[in-house]
Amino acid sequence: MRQTLSKVVFRGHSKCGYATCVGNIAACLRSRRRVLELLATAFVRARYLLAVLLCYGLPDTALTQSGTKPVFSVLSVRVNDSTSRPLSTLEVLVRQGRRTVVAARTASNGMATLSFRDDSTVFEVVARQIGFLPASRFVRLLPGDTVELSLTLVRAVQSLANVRVTARESARRRAYFVDAATIASSTRRIRSALDAIVALRPNMLTSIGGRRVCGTVQEVWVNGWRIPQNFAPDPMVLDRMLPGVSPRAPVSPQVLTILESIRPEHIAEMSYIDCFGGPVDAFGSKNAVFIVLKPDIQYRWPTGTVVVDDTTSIRRV
Repeated sequence: MRQTLSKVVFRGHSKCGYATCVGNIAACLRSRRRVLELLATAFVRARYLLAVLLCYGLPDTALTQSGTKPVFSVLSVRVNDSTSRPLSTLEVLVRQGRRTVVAARTASNGMATLSFRDDSTVFEVVARQIGFLPASRFVRLLPGDTVELSLTLVRAVQSLANVRVTARESARRRAYFVDAATIASSTRRIRSALDAIVALRPNMLTSIGGRRVCGTVQEVWVNGWRIPQNFAPDPMVLDRMLPGVSPRAPVSPQVLTILESIRPEHIAEMSYIDCFGGPVDAFGSKNAVFIVLKPDIQYRWPTGTVVVDDTTSIRRV
């Protein structure tokens, strides 16, 4: 019977004896048991790894990777009009650069409380409503700060000026003017005033008539002051390609360095005066970019635009 079993199980292996066949079966079973043990171990390790990822790897969990709770800052904003009357249902934004971190609306007492994770030091607080000019302030926050801030909105004057606007003047304004709202609403990647000009108003580089008519931009004015160019330019801007600008007639590298040092979220508005002149009549006022900065912002060379601490309407709790 043993010989019959051997022949049935190992048919075709005439040289396989009974002992050898039984040994092969035992070895096969041991190998199969080992494979099952390895699979079970791998399954346990996979479950452990998944548990670790769920606890520490997701950004929305209660704990961060360092094992500490995220730090939140609280900002209480009071918004009044020019007569000190509280403004309700008004939108208040907290921005980090050009990105909106959190938004809320004021209550009937003109107060809005915003809580957000403090992963930076400087935030811009913007209050806006239809019929009013927007107001903004830059605030320095420490981790876990609770700050009270007051903003005053001024009503927009609805009047018609006695000025006749022609199609040419309208085209020049579209080509030579850009404000903070336009920069903030742009979906292009903008990291400096130079990026804003290249992406939104490229005619500021060479004028509407082109570089053969007026040449390229030669001067930069910030808050009414002409920025001197007696410095070594940033080597990073020397090889930058600009639209409509030929390498044979490039923009001054000093001008590019100044524009690159101005952050876009610090700009209130930018305008350009070409070689035909404009409302400003001063040395260096032609082929020049004029930049007006937001409140609490100053230009300091070589740092660029910086936030100036002003605690007159800010109180830490």
